[in-house]
Amino acid sequence: NGIYYFLDIKGYPPQQLEWDQKLWWVHLETLIALTKAYDHDPTNKQILIWLNRVQTYTLKHFVDDEQYGEMFGYLNRRGEILLPLKGGKWKGCYHVPRACYLCWKELVMDNSDSNILTPEHQEVLDNADRYSEQYKLTPVHLNRLCSMVADLYIDKHKFKGVNVKAKLPALFEKLNQTFSNPESFVEFFNAF
Repeated sequence: NGIYYFLDIKGYPPQQLEWDQKLWWVHLETLIALTKAYDHDPTNKQILIWLNRVQTYTLKHFVDDEQYGEMFGYLNRRGEILLPLKGGKWKGCYHVPRACYLCWKELVMDNSDSNILTPEHQEVLDNADRYSEQYKLTPVHLNRLCSMVADLYIDKHKFKGVNVKAKLPALFEKLNQTFSNPESFVEFFNAF
């Protein structure tokens, strides 16, 4: 289930440490490619099966149903949220809408047939205006700021020769508590 970031075609162990992560953009670009393939050959049922499979996984695992439907960026190999951020240096606010638009354009606008959409996608299409208004209320800038702080934290300690990636969940926990205890965050950030 889901698509790993890196796999060796011959089955050898990948060199990349993040090989077993599942990334938002890989799944979105796969959905775009599959919708284009389906538009090219709508009689090929295997394409539709894969499109539904990847779409179902993506909606189930990446989308945050509790906060405006934005996608998390990174999952671990089990499909669990690896980082709670929804934006950052590599995931801007335009990526997800762009992918959704390209899929929708291929499946609905070009074919004038919305029957191939899952009920979830049809619901998104039917409520696009409401979702657009909700999206405007999301704390995108706060997510970006948290991502920048995480990058600074990693870089600061990297220059000291310390790998702190394993401490990122604790960093995000401290960021969530910053308003009530800013000194604790500064102390955590400067540790080592």
